[in-house]
Amino acid sequence: MLIRRPDSTLTCRPEDLRALVDLAHGAEDGALALVGPAGSGRSTLLRSAARLSGATSVLVTVDPGESTWSLSGLTSALIGIDGRHGTDLHGLAIGGSAATGPSRLAPALVARLSARPLPPTLLLIDDADDLDPESQQVLGHLVRHVRGTGLRIVLSCRGHLDAGPLRGIDAHRLGPVDRARMLELARSLAPSDTPPGTVQLLVRIADGNPGLLTDILDRLSDRALRGEEPMPAPLGLSDAAMEATRADLVGLGDPARRTLEALSCAPYLPTSVASRARSVESAGLDELVAGGWVQRTATTLHIASTRVRATAYGGMPAVRRLALHTELAGTAEGRDDRIAAWHRCFAPPDDGCPVELLGAASSLVVDDMLDAALEFAERALVDARGADVGPALTEFAMTLVQHAELDLARRYEDTLHRMYQGISHPPRLVVLGTLLDLFQGRGVGTECMARELGVYGQSDPVGCLAMVGTVVMARLLRWELDEAEAQLPSVRDLAPARPELAEAIEALTRLCRLVRDGGEVPSYDEIRRHLNPLPVPRELAARAVLLHVLIYAERFGAAREILAGLRESTAGAPPLWGVVVNRAALMLDLRSDAFRQARAGVDRARSSARALQVLPVELDVAEAELLAVEGRAELAHERLEQVLSLVPLNALPAVFGARVHALRGRLAWMQGEGAEALDRMAMARRVATGVGNPQLVRAHADHVEFLVRMGRRAEAREVLAEFRARAAAAPSRWATFTLARCEALVAEGARSLELFDELLGAWPACELEYEHARTLLCSSERLEQAGHGKEALGHRRAAERVLADIGVAMPSELCTTHDARTAEPVPEILSTLNEREAHVARLVQQGYRNRSIAQDLYVSVRTVEMSLTRIYRKVGVSSRAELIRAMSGERG
Repeated sequence: MLIRRPDSTLTCRPEDLRALVDLAHGAEDGALALVGPAGSGRSTLLRSAARLSGATSVLVTVDPGESTWSLSGLTSALIGIDGRHGTDLHGLAIGGSAATGPSRLAPALVARLSARPLPPTLLLIDDADDLDPESQQVLGHLVRHVRGTGLRIVLSCRGHLDAGPLRGIDAHRLGPVDRARMLELARSLAPSDTPPGTVQLLVRIADGNPGLLTDILDRLSDRALRGEEPMPAPLGLSDAAMEATRADLVGLGDPARRTLEALSCAPYLPTSVASRARSVESAGLDELVAGGWVQRTATTLHIASTRVRATAYGGMPAVRRLALHTELAGTAEGRDDRIAAWHRCFAPPDDGCPVELLGAASSLVVDDMLDAALEFAERALVDARGADVGPALTEFAMTLVQHAELDLARRYEDTLHRMYQGISHPPRLVVLGTLLDLFQGRGVGTECMARELGVYGQSDPVGCLAMVGTVVMARLLRWELDEAEAQLPSVRDLAPARPELAEAIEALTRLCRLVRDGGEVPSYDEIRRHLNPLPVPRELAARAVLLHVLIYAERFGAAREILAGLRESTAGAPPLWGVVVNRAALMLDLRSDAFRQARAGVDRARSSARALQVLPVELDVAEAELLAVEGRAELAHERLEQVLSLVPLNALPAVFGARVHALRGRLAWMQGEGAEALDRMAMARRVATGVGNPQLVRAHADHVEFLVRMGRRAEAREVLAEFRARAAAAPSRWATFTLARCEALVAEGARSLELFDELLGAWPACELEYEHARTLLCSSERLEQAGHGKEALGHRRAAERVLADIGVAMPSELCTTHDARTAEPVPEILSTLNEREAHVARLVQQGYRNRSIAQDLYVSVRTVEMSLTRIYRKVGVSSRAELIRAMSGERG
């Protein structure tokens, strides 16, 4: 059942609403025509402008049944104005209209309003196309002489006002709503248990039309909304929606109408078929293309609006539809097998049709015709009627994965699980589920794999090896080595089916173990020898795993070589591989301190809706780490909360979970929460207990530094001893130099200065630049404490140069003692607050509202609200006014 929120369509048209509000509050009177097709949200925008503009408003909805009544629309508007202002404009119209007619009434109204202007008044007339001619004539004159009357007039119309009395009004056209806002709208309207894939499908069907989306949602069953049954294909509309759309089509000639009906029978029509089809009339087609109703490319024709297509198809008698499908199926035979299969599905039943349609759907995805592909797939499921479509549907879903449409692929994977309920899943379906789990950031499950191996191990050993290999690679990418190694006996059992694949799987697993335990990683040439015999898709996957291994092994040169090769190899591959490669590049940039490139990589990923579906947890964690390095703690915290909204912390793999705990610790420190920071760092170390290599998580160095700055040297030495042991067992460049910094921090007096001097003297050029800058800042602080101010200043300036070179702000929160965050004396009331909270409190005292504070700090309003809650608790007040009084030295 549809759960509708009041005026929820506003979420997708804020700029259009702003245009109406700006008109209401502008310095001058004026007029605007709001032009958009049925379902574009015109009526909702007018209602919302009346309610939210804050101006005196009069809203008139024109009744088409009254369009023959002279001055009926104008009368409603004047009565509304009289009711708001106590004027007698309606009396003027009644008294003079019968004798003088519209041509004299219009100037009389303008004269009255010019002599006694109204307070600024927003006059909103919905469906002005349906006004009676006399009302249009008077309003047209009023619009052209509106200045000085106090009126700001908005007329909502279906079509262009190029002729008639209302011509010449400035038009504000409502185009299709972008997909991101349509998704937001769909999520707000649909029941909470609607799967993401179904929401994606609904948005694609609605094609940027909010009214069409709400009409679809109203008509769908609960089972369809839950994804338990296919969507109707072709789409059906309510009678009201069809009637509203027919009004948009007034004026089309008969040849155009007949051609529109023929084109409505399929998602698209190849031009090779259209040129030979009797039902596609050239004169009608030209009219449709010229009017924007049909889009024509070199190879295809399709109706531009889903709503128009559904109206044309649904308005035909069944006999006409059958005749068109039959004709077009025959014309397409031998010219376009995909469209021929589509039209045959509407003729008498053909058992092979659903499987054909799914094969066609897969090829349409490859040809970047996703909307048509989805309609083909839904139609195949409608027509399946017990046919064995499982393998074909699996391949279709796999094609969606390859093209990074993960939510949609999950919809069809759920359908497959219902098909195979109670029986073993084919290996290819397990592969599909594993890839979706991996790329959507979920846990990779292997609970049922033993059953699948028992059922399919003899009949499909190659498929089973691919299944096990996919699970192993997914585990390796998540650094779940124990779980990956637990599958190796199955790999060996199946090795005779594909020896080179089995060997590559084992080799990659050994490499990950070497990196995790700090062993010596073989040369790139030696590694590559294991991968060359693999077929292309699996070789790409293996190289992606290898790239992650080399990044964490600090073999950045070899990693960049593999990355360059992967970019070249994936240039013509499905989009998923490009996204995976870009994620690896982002991690490489972060680990090698190439922060400018990392920021560009994050921005690229955020700009692509397709890319955002793939490895969302990895992207969010990486961006949060980058934001922390950039000193943007509040934004980093928001990004981490986004991670935890996708996956609970205890469900993350150990490496990712420990990284999240460590990052939360750094952010707590940056925000002045010392105790919280230490707790988080201790948790990161506990979660990472089974991770031998300390640089996979990078928590020890910060933990030691925080403890030293809190004056807890004994505890710092304990953490340092653990770090020393881990680094000895799993040496790395990062561990060597950060461990040395920790040794210098824990030491005191002259010994500390000696250790810093030795470390900085041995630091390699152009390596670990961020850690180098942090070390210079720590050394600067110790020199300052020892009275060597000039030398301390030199180290600080050197750190600033290094950070400027890598594009990072000064990490002051990590490089000052925690009880002396600023040299400025602060009011007593602020002494309990950290630096960011104190800044927020000062802005409140200066009269800033939450939105202004958020803009000043580049954070969300929600973050400001959370900061204020903490401030109230620490200061001991319960409101904004009490905080301001407390800061002024007043109480009560």
